[in-house]
Amino acid sequence: MILGLMSSDTGFASSSNTGLEKEIDEAVAAGDVDKAEELSNYLASRNFAVRVSEAANARDYAKRKKVEEDQRLARKRLKKAKLAWGFEVKHRWEMKGNM
Repeated sequence: MILGLMSSDTGFASSSNTGLEKEIDEAVAAGDVDKAEELSNYLASRNFAVRVSEAANARDYAKRKKVEEDQRLARKRLKKAKLAWGFEVKHRWEMKGNM
């Protein structure tokens, strides 16, 4: 399978081919199908490796953001912990004045 005109992002022909894609196109034009297929396989494996790497980075980012969000929510819960029987500011001031 020859992927000479495939772009790694969209899957459609791209006006700016990489050097490897140009080599594939040149090999096809010269009639060297074996070399073109070898280069195409190399290009496909390289694109696959890039996608796997990006997916792993995205997974790690999502995990990191979830941990940060959980920590933020835990800090927020600790800050909001008030005693149910505590007086509000105005009530404390009035109580102090009555003493």
